[in-house]
Amino acid sequence: MQRSEIVSLAKSLLDEKGSLYFTDALMNTLADEANKDVYRVLIRVCPDHLLDTKEFTWTSSAERMDMDTILGTDGGTQLRVYKLLGLESTEGSGGVTSSNLPKKWMPMRFTDRSKFLSHGGVNGAASGSYGPRYYALQDKYIYCAPIPQEALNVNMYYIRDLFAFSADSDHALNNRAHMFHDAVYKRLAVLMNAKQNGNNPVVDRLWQEAVIFMENNAESRYSDEPQSVRVLGHY
Repeated sequence: MQRSEIVSLAKSLLDEKGSLYFTDALMNTLADEANKDVYRVLIRVCPDHLLDTKEFTWTSSAERMDMDTILGTDGGTQLRVYKLLGLESTEGSGGVTSSNLPKKWMPMRFTDRSKFLSHGGVNGAASGSYGPRYYALQDKYIYCAPIPQEALNVNMYYIRDLFAFSADSDHALNNRAHMFHDAVYKRLAVLMNAKQNGNNPVVDRLWQEAVIFMENNAESRYSDEPQSVRVLGHY
């Protein structure tokens, strides 16, 4: 759903005609805020819908890597990590195969990194192939412990920062999770309604229903086995 559609639908809910009470500039600002609110709900409920991946090389003997450099830009906008879901390293570059299996890194607190750094020479932990490896995300840097003695092939799974709308043709939620785009215009209507002192209680109910729908359905992308067992009685 594009910004122009989101704004138009939200105005319809509030019976807003034209751009007198809500200027175009104000609507664009509120649309960005509504987009952020829905994005945060989805990240809380099920971030799988917003997943991005990045393969990169962890430099030998480097304690940290600059994510701005690794992620680069998209359409001139710097990509940044909103939420880091995990890191894995493989023996070789490219995708995961039966001969190139991933090894999961474990999260650590930044203040604990010195404890793991001191274990670099234990049981081959400093090599690219053996021993546990830990990471911590601080600002735009990812720290690694123990420090690798050779370059590592790393796959990162993350949620990127939400891009602000820059044109009416821009899509909601970074053009992801399309089944939940309608929640954005309902949230926008709530923000507009707040400016009108809550004169339209219907939009609040529509937004509450949208949140419930996300909470109940965001994780239901597949289901090949029962998620619960019902006890019918005794024999």
